Amino acid sequence: ANLLPTSHHYDLAITAFVNAATVARDTNYSSPATNNAPYVAQRWLQRMETLAFDPYSGVSPSVDSYYHVMEAYASLGNGAAAIPANKNRAPILAQAVYDKLKENTNLIPTVREHRLLIRAWSNSTCKEAAYK
Repeated sequence: ANLLPTSHHYDLAITAFVNAATVARDTNYSSPATNNAPYVAQRWLQRMETLAFDPYSGVSPSVDSYYHVMEAYASLGNGAAAIPANKNRAPILAQAVYDKLKENTNLIPTVREHRLLIRAWSNSTCKEAAYK
């Protein structure tokens, strides 16, 4: 028997790193592992995007895959312990993932992704972002 990971397995890995970032934010905990969790989640998403080109892989990202990575990046700039530099970087990184979602011709962003993006920019210290 040949066991291959599915999109569901990749989404679970992404969600695990998103949860680590979210819990760290909510508990004001900081470590290299939790600080890098959003970047690791994005690497899993990029792997899914690469595998989607292979019709035999059975792996392709969903809107949820992109949403969860956006959520991880948005969590960088929130919370009492947020590093000031992350408040500026968080919405830019979330926006980059959203832009990749929009580039995917098979997926359409939902209201949920739009709200998350608005929240990320609202929590940012980039005041000029309102004019973007």
